[in-house]
Amino acid sequence: MQARRQSLQIPADAVVLFSLGRFVDKKGFDDLLSAFARVPRDIHGRPVILVIAGDGPLRKQLHHMARQLALAPRLRWVGWQNDPGPYYDLADVFVCPSREEPLGNVILEAWAHRLPVITTRTPGPLELIAEEESGLLVEIRDPAALAAGISALVKAGPAAWRSLAEKGLTSLKQHHTEEAVLKDYLALYAELQPGPAVGT
Repeated sequence: MQARRQSLQIPADAVVLFSLGRFVDKKGFDDLLSAFARVPRDIHGRPVILVIAGDGPLRKQLHHMARQLALAPRLRWVGWQNDPGPYYDLADVFVCPSREEPLGNVILEAWAHRLPVITTRTPGPLELIAEEESGLLVEIRDPAALAAGISALVKAGPAAWRSLAEKGLTSLKQHHTEEAVLKDYLALYAELQPGPAVGT
């Protein structure tokens, strides 16, 4: 992990935010850049760095926006990653700025990597997250709210991050693993079975 941070020129003491996805409108990466421009460069003496993995038709537009916002010193673009696991591992906080997120698989993956999550109030996250217990939720298309949420979470520090991450991981194990889903389906199937006929 430290070697990858060094390869990306990320200071050892930095707080690393991570986000990933297709660079399309519904993923809200322009909202994330606008929000990150509002986040302090340093919080509690630690630089705050944003790592974004992904690619798509809005790549040039997003890179231009980042230059306009003067984010280059604290933003790392790492391109599309078939295996994003190492980037989850180097991060401290996962951010999902989507405008449409019906499933929330990236949140499950973040939990699997023991990361705290801040995300927008789209259907997938709303279904998955117990607010302020297993994650933080902010309004969609609201960079100011996202910035405030990110800043508050970073300021809360490692103990708060671990608490959110652990509760997220517990939710993942209880409700979203293959075994948990199969158990829920079997329970539902049993409930739907007709009972014995009266008199038998």
